[in-house]
Amino acid sequence: TGGKSLPDEVFDQIVAKTDGIPLFVEELTKTVLESDLLVEEGDRFVLSGPLPAMAIPSSLQDSLMARLDRLNTVKEVAQLAAVLGRSFGRDVLAAVSDLPRTELEAALSQLVDAGLLYQLGTDSNRVYEFKHALVQDAAYESLLKSTRLKYHARVAATLEQQFPALAEKEPEVLAHHFSEAELAERAVPYWREAGRRASAHWANAEAVGHLTRGLQAIDELPAGAERADDEIGLLVDLAASYRILDQFDDALEVLDRAERVATAYERTDQLVFIHYYRGNIYFPMGNIDGCLQQHETSRQYARSIGSVEAEARALSGLGDAYYMQGRMITANRHFDECVKLALQHDLDSVVSSNLPLRGHTQLYMNRLEAGLSDSLEAIELAEKAGNRRAETTSRGSCAGKLLFDMGDYDQALEQCNRALALSRQLGARRFEPINQSIIAKVLAIQGRTEEAIETAKQAVKTSRETSVKFSGAMSLGALALVTEDAQTRNEALTEGMQVLLEDCVGHNYLWFYRDAIEACLNSANWQEVETYAQAAEDYTRFEPLPWMRIIIARGRAIAAVHLNGKSEACMDALSSLRDEARNVGFMSLLPGIESSLEQVGK
Repeated sequence: TGGKSLPDEVFDQIVAKTDGIPLFVEELTKTVLESDLLVEEGDRFVLSGPLPAMAIPSSLQDSLMARLDRLNTVKEVAQLAAVLGRSFGRDVLAAVSDLPRTELEAALSQLVDAGLLYQLGTDSNRVYEFKHALVQDAAYESLLKSTRLKYHARVAATLEQQFPALAEKEPEVLAHHFSEAELAERAVPYWREAGRRASAHWANAEAVGHLTRGLQAIDELPAGAERADDEIGLLVDLAASYRILDQFDDALEVLDRAERVATAYERTDQLVFIHYYRGNIYFPMGNIDGCLQQHETSRQYARSIGSVEAEARALSGLGDAYYMQGRMITANRHFDECVKLALQHDLDSVVSSNLPLRGHTQLYMNRLEAGLSDSLEAIELAEKAGNRRAETTSRGSCAGKLLFDMGDYDQALEQCNRALALSRQLGARRFEPINQSIIAKVLAIQGRTEEAIETAKQAVKTSRETSVKFSGAMSLGALALVTEDAQTRNEALTEGMQVLLEDCVGHNYLWFYRDAIEACLNSANWQEVETYAQAAEDYTRFEPLPWMRIIIARGRAIAAVHLNGKSEACMDALSSLRDEARNVGFMSLLPGIESSLEQVGK
């Protein structure tokens, strides 16, 4: 109002109808000032006559439309601009408008002067923006449906023909306009491309939105062979993004639909990926038999169509399946075969995803140096490729564990912290507890006990919120190890054993038993050491692991020293274990061994 007061009755109505919402206050006041209800008198406004009951609009939408209606000569420009979006380039608007350039410029200036648009940028790259999304909505909603469809179709065609760079960079824009023009067939490929571009940049939540819109569009098309490939592609891509976001039930649901379509139209090349992704989803869910079966089926389909890449990915999946079972040597063989096949055929993304897994599984074979070499190379490859998912697993799940057992705690902490940050960026929360478990144990070794306990508790909490079968027992083992409270330790060990009664991913058993043995040693609970040592031995009986064998032997030997006192057999066993740990670089085991040797005098 420029400092001029309003009549009380006008002021009261504005206050009552806007409920104090700043945008509404401003817009409604402008509406009143632009009307013929008021005239200026000195330092105030006065009514030009009686105030009609409906003179002041009762909604923001009504207020905005009243202002647009008073700008009748430029209303159509505002409506066409609203179709383009909240912000739009002058050149794009000029390309879709029928008005001469001079008239269009004048209309835009009028809308800016009216406070409905902001003008941004330079003359050569001028951009306009609606002052508020509600202003755009008001202009858009005032269009007849037939006009709206016509405008969207015109915009989509213009962008496709005259602005190919924009169409390539932002396919979701064309997809939106084709969808709103009810040209579903034209919209589908753009929605799929938009989903792929988003997932390539790890914007998986955004990818889900694009792909879901694509499925909505495809549902408007008649069922049949012509739409099958696009439908399956959208569904498989959507499942892949759901998997990254740990939305497993949603992923399985869309894969079931994809399989029905692929089977009906004999799309064997798509069945390869459907079974592959289903196997990948079963992995964190702890469905061991399902994971193995799905990846074996994927491999068979891959061979039937002669796809080397699909076979390499199936080998990776089989490695995951055996990893789930705790059969780390068999898993390593499959990862090794996968990496070698991928290297032969320049499948870089497959190499960067599976090299760290080959490295990680070498840990359980006591080939720590070779495993770390694979993991560090995988980090480098993932960084170069911008593959943050592969980088996450390479740093934390793989390099972090290896560095921890090699006694390089500072580097282990750095790698796990970086992996933790990456997993949070990706929205892949199920990877957080694995990193937090290692971080907690490093902090405990460094004497940062309170931080260690809090980090371990957070790992347990996150595993419960995401996937207990993927990391629950491992997190509980870490908490049992770092806590100083006997009750917390006992509860964590009891719950961990309970979790392991379900089918869990293999690393849970191995790391829980390892930490449970260590927790019992640290708390001088010598008798209980054998409980967890025997459980670990039973779990690895089908495929004994050198890593677990030395952990079990060390636990039993240290417990024996404290239970039986000094004996030649105890001294020889501890000396042998110390030498073996040194030889393979398993340095994290040495302090406990050396401390026990000091007690028996050797």
